[in-house]
Amino acid sequence: MSSKRLKLLLIRGLGHSGTTMLDLALGAHPQIIGLGEAARILATPKPGDEHRGPSQLRGAHRFERRCTCGVVAAECPIWGPQLEWLRLHDQRPMQEKVLRLLKRSPHDGGAVWHVDSY
Repeated sequence: MSSKRLKLLLIRGLGHSGTTMLDLALGAHPQIIGLGEAARILATPKPGDEHRGPSQLRGAHRFERRCTCGVVAAECPIWGPQLEWLRLHDQRPMQEKVLRLLKRSPHDGGAVWHVDSY
């Protein structure tokens, strides 16, 4: 990780308002890494939510479901290592989880923005 400042753009909106589509479109740019719904994946699931929405990628579904990059989530260069780490460190504060994700995301050292939608 270079000493450059981490840049995160958070796209918020109501359900089915296009935030995910905007995240995907921006993520197609070579200097932007689209994280999907990172906040929802990183947050500790409430009881009963473990098998719904993005939270399901924290369990065995990470070996079955595809990431927005096209590979199985467990093999994604961004989410694969993070999902395994979350399994063992879910009690860590959200700020630490987000910083770890941003610092460990692969990039070529250029000016990189991370985009998250919710």
